[in-house]
Amino acid sequence: MKNIKNGVVMKKANTLVFVFAATILMSCSNNLLDSNTKKDVEARLSERTWLPEYKTDEMTGEEKQAMDFLYAWLSVADCADFPSDLFYQNVKSSLQARKELKWNVPDDLFLHFVLPVRINNENLDYSRIDFYGELKERVKGLTMEQAILEVNHWCHEKAVYTPDDSRTLSPSAMVSTAMGRCGEESTFCVAALRSVGIPARQIYTPRWAHTDDNHAWVEAWADGKWHFLGACEPDARLDHGWFSSPAKRGLIMFTKVFGKYYGDEEVISRTDGYTEINVTDNYAPVKKHFAKIIDRNGNIVVGANVHYSIYNYGEFYPAVKKESDENGITSMNSGLGDMYIWAYKDGVYGFSKIDPRATDTAIVVIDKTDNDIYSYDIDLVPPVELPVTNSITREESIANGKRMAKEDSIRNAYVNTFIKEDEAKEFARNESLDENKVWYFLKNSRGNWKTIKEFISTAQKKEKAIMLLENISIKDLKDTPIEVLNDHLTNSNSSFEGSELYAKYVLSPRIDDELITGYKGKFQKIHCGSIEKIIEIIGSIQLRPELNPAKLKMMPEGVVKIRIADKKAIERAAIALMRSAGIPSRREPISEKPQYYEGNDWKYIPFPQLNEVEEKVEGTGNLLISFDGSEKTKDPHYYTHFTISKITNGIPRLIEPESSSDIDMGDDGNVQIIGNEISMPIGTYELVTGTRMADGTVLSHCQLFTIKEGETTPVKLLLRQNNQQVQVIGNIDAESLYIPEGESKPTSILSTTGRGYFILALIDSKKEPTTHMLRAFEAIKDDLNKWDRKIVLILQDEESLKEYKKEEFPNLPGTVCYGYDDNGKTTAMLKTMLKADITRLPVLIVADSFGRVVYTSTGYNTSTSEQISRIISQLNSSK
Repeated sequence: MKNIKNGVVMKKANTLVFVFAATILMSCSNNLLDSNTKKDVEARLSERTWLPEYKTDEMTGEEKQAMDFLYAWLSVADCADFPSDLFYQNVKSSLQARKELKWNVPDDLFLHFVLPVRINNENLDYSRIDFYGELKERVKGLTMEQAILEVNHWCHEKAVYTPDDSRTLSPSAMVSTAMGRCGEESTFCVAALRSVGIPARQIYTPRWAHTDDNHAWVEAWADGKWHFLGACEPDARLDHGWFSSPAKRGLIMFTKVFGKYYGDEEVISRTDGYTEINVTDNYAPVKKHFAKIIDRNGNIVVGANVHYSIYNYGEFYPAVKKESDENGITSMNSGLGDMYIWAYKDGVYGFSKIDPRATDTAIVVIDKTDNDIYSYDIDLVPPVELPVTNSITREESIANGKRMAKEDSIRNAYVNTFIKEDEAKEFARNESLDENKVWYFLKNSRGNWKTIKEFISTAQKKEKAIMLLENISIKDLKDTPIEVLNDHLTNSNSSFEGSELYAKYVLSPRIDDELITGYKGKFQKIHCGSIEKIIEIIGSIQLRPELNPAKLKMMPEGVVKIRIADKKAIERAAIALMRSAGIPSRREPISEKPQYYEGNDWKYIPFPQLNEVEEKVEGTGNLLISFDGSEKTKDPHYYTHFTISKITNGIPRLIEPESSSDIDMGDDGNVQIIGNEISMPIGTYELVTGTRMADGTVLSHCQLFTIKEGETTPVKLLLRQNNQQVQVIGNIDAESLYIPEGESKPTSILSTTGRGYFILALIDSKKEPTTHMLRAFEAIKDDLNKWDRKIVLILQDEESLKEYKKEEFPNLPGTVCYGYDDNGKTTAMLKTMLKADITRLPVLIVADSFGRVVYTSTGYNTSTSEQISRIISQLNSSK
């Protein structure tokens, strides 16, 4: 990739000169900007006196207009972190694609949905230029709809879905690593579509209402209409995807549009850099509803902060944030399901629920303060399931599956070039290093393995190099260049070396979940060697959060260079400066305020521009959570069954324990604090629990408690239950035929399962919902093995069974057996007898040998493990 290594810009352009006179815009030979847009851009550029300089002398008229449009709306993060050459080269490539491929895209769509480089929170790169080189001939001569499908097939050649952390890889790093989560797949696919001049945007639901997760996909414009598609998951036609049915149950679906956008969609918010629009009605029935905010005396409250929240992952996630108007009102369009509303102003807060199916307006009384202690129950019902139309024929599906199999082989051939275990361990032995550690690093670095291997082999202090790799994330292994690793290896000298503080709080470049960069050597050149000098530097940085509305993770060196940033970025820069000076620094685990270590104690870093002064560490007390193990849910998990938030000035802030080892919430979200005292800062907290039922309904319980200095606060974890016994909800034919793996003749499901209960699932070999279901089975492997009932996994046909890769799911229960459908007989039976939507795989059923069904689930469901465990428990208790 041009000027990049693994998605990170390596070389910045020379000093450039910015011209933002109105005459530039007016003298352009080609009018890319209409008169209203020109006025907006002129006004923006004249106001943004802080912009870095860029040269326009040698640009064409269209290039000047395009660059001015970008710099009128770029965030301060992108202006500080990336050279103008990156944007200019992308501008040239976009205009080239527009000229050569001639899609006849209107100017406003080109400006908002083709030209912008940024799609979400990914690292920016030059990948679009290379993507165009690969894709140009593949799409030339196709219709726009055909071209969209072709680009998505190319994306599938390059990458496939796998869960990962929230930092978003650059498009080029996605190609290198060959896999990513849905947010990365959709970012990659949008970048690829834009590279060939097709308007595209990332659509996302911040949280589903019926299951614990979120999702992102793609919309692309063709000949006057927006179409949706699953990124890196090509279907035979547009407007099809496994998420079609979940989206019909969605409460809110958004996209962020670069700049000031005047489309037909409902505007959720306008910011300094983008317009957020509501596209929910593209997918689901919606209704406009209102929230009226009043105080304890019934007076309207103007300017209250109002959060519309969705229960998901054990918390009430604030999906939409609004402010009450002069009548104390906010409004929005959402899907037809319950939303939780939290409103606050001046330290007073209140909450309510709205069901748009039953009412137009919720009254929210803000009458509570941080000192109020109470508990309450709330039930949240998601939108109902709705039918989905599938116009893809079986022949189209088979042909598409064959093409995808070929694309899998292309991608797998590339992945097969990654280092193998025996080679990695031999390398470790030659370097006198721990074999398992080295293999862990090289395996997880995927396409970046040569970089990690070179870093280890060339390091003079190899154990220190290993220590550094242990203190970055798996994703960091995939896209961090050797220059960055070497910067931290060689510029982390400290008197604390050898202490328990050194590795995590000096050597490590990782602060939040930002892209890690090589800042230490640069900071040491500006003589940041003393605490006083560091405080002087950070005190000179202007606090301008409105210039980074997307809350992009600014690089520390960009903050220091441009001296303008949001609060979190200033804090990260302060921590980076401290570590560069060899001073241990971190975020305090609960408050997340930056600290440095001096005199055997952690001290807060002062930020004059934040109106904060150096303060003592807050007093602490202890929390002791108990749980009645006799309840049906055992072993509660943080982010699944409950969360804890600290309430300050009426604002709940979720405690995210994985961000710090100082609060031991356990590994993989498995909370270890139950029955053990845990130290926490004093204050008021809210414990939210939830039990999700099979239909997606959540039975939630909320309780507030206080932590007092030096005292232990006992709190009982209450998981509400639906005590109704297992009920028969339908019937199937247990004698239905399928062909077991390794056999040629059909046999009945019953002959495989024997008498008693069993699990039957129709699955596919490639889609994300099936992957989630199988991972759920792995998560409850012990329970399923103990239950000792057959789990029959049936694929569509023999070819699909051959394509299915069992090695990707090595921890499935021993009772799993495979097969494929006998000419669609089992599929047809389920469709007829259960009225199951067999287009929404996986179709999961718990039934007995008489065909009595006690549980069904179709499509995307991240609560499978919890629900199956509950069903097994209920079946066992009913014996």
